[in-house]
Amino acid sequence: MHPLLTLFAPPELRQGYLERQKTLESLLNAASELQALLDCDELDQATIKAVELGELGITFGARLDADHGQAPHLVGMGNNKHELEARTFAQRLLNHHDDNIRLSMPETISTLKLWARQALRAWTTARHLNSYRMRALAVYLVGIVLVAGIYFAVDSAVSLHFKKIELERQSQFTVDLASPGHILPPHFKVGGLLPPERDGALHWCWGLGPKTLIAFVLHKPLEVTVSCTIHNPIAGQTVTFNGNGALQSFTIEHPAPWPQANSELTFTFKGVQGLNTLSIAYADWNYKSIVFAPDDPNQYAVAFKRLELTTHKLTPNAGK
Repeated sequence: MHPLLTLFAPPELRQGYLERQKTLESLLNAASELQALLDCDELDQATIKAVELGELGITFGARLDADHGQAPHLVGMGNNKHELEARTFAQRLLNHHDDNIRLSMPETISTLKLWARQALRAWTTARHLNSYRMRALAVYLVGIVLVAGIYFAVDSAVSLHFKKIELERQSQFTVDLASPGHILPPHFKVGGLLPPERDGALHWCWGLGPKTLIAFVLHKPLEVTVSCTIHNPIAGQTVTFNGNGALQSFTIEHPAPWPQANSELTFTFKGVQGLNTLSIAYADWNYKSIVFAPDDPNQYAVAFKRLELTTHKLTPNAGK
């Protein structure tokens, strides 16, 4: 912990320390905000904040080097040693853009914070500031800086907390992909599934062979239930669900005349924080071992009259 400066210290040293301490606090706050943005999956904002953090580090290093010649203990060392070290950290923050920054960037943030604290401690020791006694006025001055920093840090933390709550709320959804006009939740992609069709009061969507793929992002672990009402045109059709590696297969022995539904299937698996994948694989489809729509090249497998995904709180047996 750095010593509190008093009126016994020369004014230029006291002012120099306070300026560098304030820059360090700005750097540490920016690092905490960057980590919070990564935790909330705000990657675009995190990239911008990483640039700001790198610039704060360079400013901090340059200020440590500014009066280098006035410290006898540092004679013989590079006059811009700290600035060069800070530029290395800034470059490392920028070089994360092609990686999974949620996993790789926190290590750089932690190392930068440790370096900054140690650098200011060394700056203080080299100028014998530990020899000055503490006075109430200095405690008051530094206390104002700390209270202001805490206020802004708490305000930022509260804002990010409510942002996290909003992201988690977006992870709680029910969507029927077979219903015309359905609205997909955020970060939700579908492949191998034709758009919904309608004939009067009837509506459906076709799953195409060999499989239908669904990917979505959750901001907290949740249980996901898939509920299907199916029209199957192929005898002996097998439908296999794979949710994040949890598997379950259903065999539909008999075909049904259009538009009759002949199967109700339910599948539940554990959703994780981050990317989730659900695949629905089909054993057979149009133009594989059977042709039931000769004038249509689509690889129809089954028609979903309902394909509903619902998220809800985890239960101990989810996905088993």
